[in-house]
Amino acid sequence: MSAEDNRDFGTFPAIDRIDETLALRSDQLDDPSVTSYTLGLLRNQNEAGKKFGQEAAEVMMAVCGEDGIDAVEGEIADLVYASLVLARSRGKAARLNNVLGILIGRNEEKS
Repeated sequence: MSAEDNRDFGTFPAIDRIDETLALRSDQLDDPSVTSYTLGLLRNQNEAGKKFGQEAAEVMMAVCGEDGIDAVEGEIADLVYASLVLARSRGKAARLNNVLGILIGRNEEKS
């Protein structure tokens, strides 16, 4: 399923802000006067990859450990964000809105 396919599932306005922030940071890549944690990752593919790996490990530790559901969901949120940043650092502008649409579509296909 491509990003084009999930347009039928609508958009998630509250999620648009995350996509817009990532797009803004991507537009700021060549402006050295602008700094942020996300921009630092976008400017360094290796660091973005390391961050993704760190977040994946933290999800595993939270799930396998004695952490509560809030901690698990927080780590999953961090992993999703790190995934989006990693994709953008590699020139692939994945959008959270589209990812959620794909998940919804896959769930509806099984219903």
